[in-house]
Amino acid sequence: MEAPAYRKLIREVVHRNPRRGCAESERLVFPGFDGLRSFSKAHELLLKAECGGQWQSYFLRKPLADGLSDPKAASGTDRATTRAVAARSGVPLVHLFRFPRITINHGMVVMA
Repeated sequence: MEAPAYRKLIREVVHRNPRRGCAESERLVFPGFDGLRSFSKAHELLLKAECGGQWQSYFLRKPLADGLSDPKAASGTDRATTRAVAARSGVPLVHLFRFPRITINHGMVVMA
């Protein structure tokens, strides 16, 4: 398989919602590889080029306001939202950042 075909597959992976599984018939196959991990070892630079900048991993597919809660006004609502996400997806990822200059400080996976 040539680089343009791999680029198309990578773009399909990147544009999917990682929080939602897909049916067996919708799964993507990288011919000649047993998964994305082995593909990334063989084509690291191509994968990195197609995934975009690091900043893109900072913002999840949810309303921006969810991540901009005022820490002084944090309430039970924030905790309830986190618990609801945990119940639904099993793995809520929380990014801690500085505001107003958004720089990622830490990333956490919330567990019971």
